[in-house]
Amino acid sequence: MAVTRLVSPGALTSFAAGFVKIRWALWARLVIAVVTVLQAGLVFLMYKTDDIWLCYAAFVLFRGSYQFLVPIAT
Repeated sequence: MAVTRLVSPGALTSFAAGFVKIRWALWARLVIAVVTVLQAGLVFLMYKTDDIWLCYAAFVLFRGSYQFLVPIAT
């Protein structure tokens, strides 16, 4: 938990989503679909792996991608 608290990838990706220069009205659904598929892959990886570090890295990426979706979906 120290890495997610120190770096806070969720906050960074959420903040960065506001600076991405694309027309969200046109591309939002596609971006949401792609990120959701990525998240599903990360959850499946966390389920299948026995390596705790790989599982933790997948969790950090999942959390960052989830926070990235918050400003897009609103």
